[in-house]
Amino acid sequence: MEKSRQSVKGIVLPIEWDKHGKSREIAVMTLDEDMFTVADNHFGQVVNHHL
Repeated sequence: MEKSRQSVKGIVLPIEWDKHGKSREIAVMTLDEDMFTVADNHFGQVVNHHL
């Protein structure tokens, strides 16, 4: 499977939480109201840590 990267500009939002209220999954909501889920990789974990 070929990997691809995409640049988007928008607001980072948590979209799923664990039982303690900590975000488990995040997404970027664009100005066009499109939503892109952030991959659960090192980058995604670093961004999630700052929420």
